[in-house]
Amino acid sequence: MKSKTTGDLSKELMEQASLEDYITENTQYFANADFLRQLRELCQSSKLSKASLARQAGMSEVYFHQIFAGRRIPSRDRLLCLCISLEATLEQTQQIL
Repeated sequence: MKSKTTGDLSKELMEQASLEDYITENTQYFANADFLRQLRELCQSSKLSKASLARQAGMSEVYFHQIFAGRRIPSRDRLLCLCISLEATLEQTQQIL
């Protein structure tokens, strides 16, 4: 299965005549726990502590740990903050989003 970026999905959404068809055709690309796996990998390769990453991303340590425990699904803005803090590449960031 070829992965699609947020941009790909957005473009398809604008071109699709029916929202129901769009959802049916792209369900496999919507939010899942895969972003969490990618975040964990980036976090493990980071030289910063989890507390430092949370501060750098502008979130509380509690919220940060809830994300990584799977109890919270962060907003797009929060994910961007995490990606920037983790120095993710553009490709990694698009996959996480």
